[in-house]
Amino acid sequence: MALSDCLHCWDTPCSCGWEYRRWAIEDLKERMKLLKHVIKFKEENLTTVFSSSGDETEDDKKFLLHMQPLLEAQNEVYNKRRDAEAFQWVEL
Repeated sequence: MALSDCLHCWDTPCSCGWEYRRWAIEDLKERMKLLKHVIKFKEENLTTVFSSSGDETEDDKKFLLHMQPLLEAQNEVYNKRRDAEAFQWVEL
């Protein structure tokens, strides 16, 4: 058992929803955006061949390029939120 296993379904990531009960709504929406982006890629590229080991295929590289703008935008949102939280602590 890994430390991140769900206590109810024992899946990693959790498949029953229990582990998400304490997530902020904004974080849940960001995760949904990520999954929708993955689904879009897979629907548009039905014949992809992904690696199962460390050797990247051309489809792996296409997937990373597809995901990069979304991940950069999510990082920007995360950094702004982190900076705002840090600023609140400084104000106290």
